[in-house]
Amino acid sequence: NTDARASAEKFQRLAKTTPQGAALTILKALESGRERVLIGADAKAIDLIARTMPENYWKPLSWLMKKMG
Repeated sequence: NTDARASAEKFQRLAKTTPQGAALTILKALESGRERVLIGADAKAIDLIARTMPENYWKPLSWLMKKMG
């Protein structure tokens, strides 16, 4: 599927965290007993928006998604 391939290629360009880096972050979180792990700046931004605006987070989130391309 062309759309799936394009999405995968776009993700690879935008992803700043390597799989190894993500795995290390997850392992450290498990070792320290953390229940929530966010990998990458995009996950942190989405989490912040959702937590500060639980009723209306789709508005800034859709703006952010458009801006990211």
